[in-house]
Amino acid sequence: MSVAMKLTGLLLLSVATLPSVAETMRCSDGTPVGMGRCTGQQLSAGVDLYATARSAQWQSVTGRVRFGSARVAKRAMAQGLGSVRLANGRWGRQVIAVRPDWRGRDYVGGRFDLPRLPENAHLRAELALMHGAPDRATLRYSVLAIVDGSERLLKQQQLSGKRVIRLDVDLSPWRGRALQLELRVERLFGSYPVTALWITPRIEAKE
Repeated sequence: MSVAMKLTGLLLLSVATLPSVAETMRCSDGTPVGMGRCTGQQLSAGVDLYATARSAQWQSVTGRVRFGSARVAKRAMAQGLGSVRLANGRWGRQVIAVRPDWRGRDYVGGRFDLPRLPENAHLRAELALMHGAPDRATLRYSVLAIVDGSERLLKQQQLSGKRVIRLDVDLSPWRGRALQLELRVERLFGSYPVTALWITPRIEAKE
């Protein structure tokens, strides 16, 4: 079985198991986020970005990326995986998997629309490459805030080989404000194209 066929099989595990936006993302009056019902309200609980990834805006250098597509052959892709094996051999659950295009210095980014953030909000996730990634493969992960049309880089991390990195990004400067948050992965020039993983990405109030 080819590598492409194996990867396609892994990707097909995901879409049917993703929970709905209404199950994980609610405003202060209990109404679901992402359905046009709570503009300007504040989150009452954490946000599961894995569960809401289908409603994010996914882009690459070559244009819009269709989230959930099983196409993997040399094109940018973004997909949700209920369970996947990491480069270090362990398993990750509730994973957003992205892969930049094989051509040039491509990226894949997903923009999430967030309502007003509570006090001490933090983005948390683990970063890893998918199992089978060669040691020489290197990707750059970035977290950006988009406020009033302007981008601000919050965190940037290069990752290669079998490393797993715990990500913790402080969003408290935007407490009480709505914003877009972008999760972006860039393939560095000359690096081998591999699949990047955002493991259990979520926004929660840090205790």
